[in-house]
Amino acid sequence: MKTSTKKKKSLKIAFGIAALFLVLNQTTVAQCDASFTYTTSSSSISATASTGTTSSVDYIWSLTNSSGQNIGGSGGAYTSWAPLYNGTYTVSLTIDSASGTPSTCTSAQTITISGGTNQPPCTAGFTYTLGTNGLVMCTNTSPSDPFGNTSYSWNWGTSSTNTYYYNGTYTITLSASNSVDGCSTSSSQTVVITNATGGTLPPCNSNFTYTIGVGGQVSFTSLSTDTTYTGNSIYNWVFEPGQGSNLKNPTYTYPYNGVYSVSLNITDSIANCYSSTTQTISITNTANPPCAPTVSFYMHKDSLNPLPGVWEISPSYSSQVSSAVWFWGDGTYTAGLYPTHTYSVAGQYSVCVKVYSSCGDSSTTCQNDSLYRLAQNNSTNSVIQITVINATAGIKTNAHETAQVSVYPNPSAGLFTLQLSNVSANASKAQISITNILGEVIYTSQEQITNSTLAKNIDLQNIPNGAYFMKVTIGDKTFTNKTIISK
Repeated sequence: MKTSTKKKKSLKIAFGIAALFLVLNQTTVAQCDASFTYTTSSSSISATASTGTTSSVDYIWSLTNSSGQNIGGSGGAYTSWAPLYNGTYTVSLTIDSASGTPSTCTSAQTITISGGTNQPPCTAGFTYTLGTNGLVMCTNTSPSDPFGNTSYSWNWGTSSTNTYYYNGTYTITLSASNSVDGCSTSSSQTVVITNATGGTLPPCNSNFTYTIGVGGQVSFTSLSTDTTYTGNSIYNWVFEPGQGSNLKNPTYTYPYNGVYSVSLNITDSIANCYSSTTQTISITNTANPPCAPTVSFYMHKDSLNPLPGVWEISPSYSSQVSSAVWFWGDGTYTAGLYPTHTYSVAGQYSVCVKVYSSCGDSSTTCQNDSLYRLAQNNSTNSVIQITVINATAGIKTNAHETAQVSVYPNPSAGLFTLQLSNVSANASKAQISITNILGEVIYTSQEQITNSTLAKNIDLQNIPNGAYFMKVTIGDKTFTNKTIISK
């Protein structure tokens, strides 16, 4: 009995010592404390963490202004920010302690700086005077920034400097951005140069000649004026649908005999002009085209029609095609190269076309609806009307604006030119976006508009054949165009 009592007392003592050890051990574990103190001056904030620096503690500071912009931060138990404008700021400290429980904690305090410098408005402004020989002398009149956080950049339009070589009307833009406030703005003015060294540019005049060689090879030579003077002209040749070049003097080989229309479009952003000319050539020294009419086509929603279910077909007929019959998949058909059909019930339909040649041959092509429908069982994608469009005649453009938007050639092999003209004098930039029929963006860029014009070469030769939609946004106006790529 005595032995048992002694064992019980020993166990109680052991348990008591263990419990005491745990209590003592817990009291030595440092708790996570992210509190801090700070001091301010007229243009600075200094902050110090309440806990001292140890090798097992990481300090992460951040400072945000009243707009929520993160101005920056650093590590260590002490940090400061300067110079700062008058205003309200939030200082945050996050501590990551390997020995703490919890190991991570954060605290924040709102701090106001006053009695210093107010932040200038994010604006840009300038004045200019005209000098001799095309020189324009500009003076930056933007509000001064005593802390030097605002940067400025000049855009001289079509010139790389403020001295213009040719007479004309130019747009000068000054851009300002503030690294602390995170804002940016720009100011533009139009100047008219009349005393430039290069004089006045001649108007554009597209013209060319050609030489027919052997085997259907044709060498083209541009005789266009203005190109000799500036070196800035953009050339766009169209030899036949889907085939063209942007070289000044290209060579093209026609695979078959026939009569072809060749067009040369030139654009010069400095001369602010655009010109186009077309000639007909006859090829007789190569192979005769096979008596094998072919056709391919792409179905896509009519992006200019707000009604759901209105679709278009963009066909690509071979030169042998003289007539066609379209089968709409609802038991009806229509003869013609570019017909329109309205369905009695919206739904999914498999469309076919049979083409005929003057030599008597024919072929048939069908379009599986899965190639053009965006989603199954979606009423907004159901077909209620289809129009077969003549893509070689051009693309549709919103007609409510005076600005002219064109794409050539169309169809193309993927290399084409976007031409903007007669754009509002207040517009300085154009946002270009090209999407496929699924709405996926495949190309985007922002371009400078100079003298109310823009000519942009676009290379999409690496994307598949099909119908694509181009959206050009100028200010609050949007232009929607369709272009066909057929290689």
